[in-house]
Formats: sequence, C-alpha cells, structure tokens
Amino acid sequence: MTNRLDRRAVLKGLASVPLAAGLGMPALAQSPEKVKFLLDWTWWPPQIPLLVAHDKGFFGKAGLDVEMRQGAGSGTTCQVVGQGSYDIGHVNQTTAAQSIAKGIPIKSVATIANKGASALVFKKGTIGGVKDLLGKRIGTTAGGSDAQILPAFFTKNGIEDTQVTLVNLPGDAKLGALLSDQIDVVSGDGYYYIALAAEKGVELEQLLFGDFEANTIGYGLISNTSFIDAHPERISRFVAACLEGYHYVDANMDEAIAIYRRISGTAQTDETVHEILKGFLDLIKSGVTDGKPYSGVNDPQVWGGTLEILTAYGGLISDKDQSEYWTNAFVPS
Repeated sequence: MTNRLDRRAVLKGLASVPLAAGLGMPALAQSPEKVKFLLDWTWWPPQIPLLVAHDKGFFGKAGLDVEMRQGAGSGTTCQVVGQGSYDIGHVNQTTAAQSIAKGIPIKSVATIANKGASALVFKKGTIGGVKDLLGKRIGTTAGGSDAQILPAFFTKNGIEDTQVTLVNLPGDAKLGALLSDQIDVVSGDGYYYIALAAEKGVELEQLLFGDFEANTIGYGLISNTSFIDAHPERISRFVAACLEGYHYVDANMDEAIAIYRRISGTAQTDETVHEILKGFLDLIKSGVTDGKPYSGVNDPQVWGGTLEILTAYGGLISDKDQSEYWTNAFVPS
C-alpha cells in the first residue's frame, strides 16, 4: 500500500500524469466502477473520515474502486479536478467558489462543513471579546483564505484597520510567534492551532469568524462537470460512502485514529490527532441548522453569504448563478 507522496512530485505531476493505483481495496465479485479521488493536502486529521470510508470498505460496498491520492492544497485540487485528471476532490469550498468564478469547470456535490474554520486565536485569558483586539498585533498570512476573510470580520464588528497591527507571517511561523509572544493573536484554522498548542502545554482560545457574521463555507466534495454529466449515479454512491465514513468516525474515534496512524505514518500523538479531529467534527456540528450533521447538503444561505463576502472582500468577480457553484442532486434524501 502506498501511503506517502513526495509533495514536489505531486506539484510537478498532478495535472498531467495519472498516478498509479492508490490505496488498495479487496476485489469484488462484480467489476467495481473506478473513481479517481484527490484530497486537499497531504495526510492530516480532517481527512480521517475519508480514509476510514476507504479502509472499512464503504466505497467497495457502493460498487466503487476508489483511487485516493494526497493533494497539494485546495487550489491545486480544484485545478486538477477541473482538468479532468481526477474525478472528485476534497477541498475547502471557499477556494472552490473562487475557482468556479474563474471558470474552472467544477461544482460542489456535497458540503461537509457549513461553517468555516477561520478564526482569531490567542492565549487563554488574553482576549475577552472583539473589542479587546484593539491595539493588538495580529499575525496573518497574505494570500491565505483567513487573510481574505479578516477584513470582513473587522468591518462587520466595527474594527478599523488602523486599530490593529497586522503582521505578515508564513503559515508555519504563526503558531511559534504566538507562543513566544512575538504577536498577540493569529488568524487561521482555530481548532488546528488549539490542538497543536495543547501538545506544548499551552491553552488557546478563539474568536471564530463564523460566530461573528463573517462565515465562509468550509470543506466539501467537488467534481468535474463533465464527470457529473457522465456519471451521476457514481457520484451519488461516492458521496453516500463518504458520509457513512463521517458517521462511523464520530462513533468510533479511537479505531479511526488507529486507521489513520497506520495509513499516514503520522508522528503526531494520538491525543493531538484526537483533538484536531474532534475540533473538526465539532465545527461541522456547530454549522448545522437542521440537527443533522454529515448530511452533505449544500445550504443556499451559506453559499450566498460566502459569495457575498468573497465579492466584497476577496476580489471575486462573477455574475454566475448559485446553480453553477453547487448541486444537491447527489446527497442522500
């Protein structure tokens, strides 16, 4: 079983060279239908439900032979799926929205997280509310999705740019700068930073953009529009198997983490993986309005709010109707 890909090889070869068979699966009596599936990034805990769906045979039970590969960022996955090199991708849907607006032929076929993870993160007890941000040094990464949403958060909460100091930092430098008190706050995926800091014995808290009128949609599944037209039934079965993975992981987290450890070879402790995964699942549940997490449904209000924020603050220019961004034709009724 091939569990790792060299990231440089991914970047060089994703768009043009089909990769060899990915994670293995048992042979079926009837020939399963193939699906080429590209993840958002190299192995990390929010992908665990998808890995479990593969490892537990949920795709195989649905009559699918899924070739699953690590990715090199949601933007790259959107591009490669749009080119048809892969059929389905797991991506940040905010990135997918920007890609669709630029004409990349993809569409969301399921949304997993209706609330985005972008947040302002800080040491426990240092920030009590939005107004406590005034005068603080905020580390952010220019071009990052959280940096694009940050102006919306400021505007909707009455904060002027001149009332804070923005410090541009590489993504992998933000947590270290926060823990060493070089900055007061960082922007990024809140649950992820909180879990990593806990591993170092530091307790962090967050102001989640989605709780302060600046929500943008989180993770979901996209497909190439040509694949959608040609294989709708295949997509329906794929989405159902993925959602089964989320339900299973929520009920069997220890087993799921063991599966992830075996496949990924992660150096992170079980406790850290658990905290990241739990934070991700809690985020999914917090964005649910109908009491049914892991339904896969694309919410038109969430998509509308996301497109509004991206248009006003993220440079999105498009006259496309929402029907060009997403469909609920493939989620279980």
